Amino acid sequence: MKHTPEPWFNVEYAGFNILQSTPFYEENANILDADVVGEETARANGNLVAAAPELLTSVNKLIDVIKEAGLGYGGKQHPVVTQALELINKITNKK
Repeated sequence: MKHTPEPWFNVEYAGFNILQSTPFYEENANILDADVVGEETARANGNLVAAAPELLTSVNKLIDVIKEAGLGYGGKQHPVVTQALELINKITNKK
């Protein structure tokens, strides 16, 4: 199964949060609607969303392991770790 490619947006519309492929509400952009993206893709998108909390926990643990092991990048934080931390901050609304 293949999910909808990024970016995804959490769009507020009519009191609901809807996962869309556009940053604003558009009737045919709901990535969890099988009528919009197809049944297989909607299922793959739903599976990815459902796994997100576990993925976030695993990435946080992996970053801790990398930091504790001192696996830097020429004495600096590896760019992938920086990218992961930025994404975690975006997800958790931290600055």
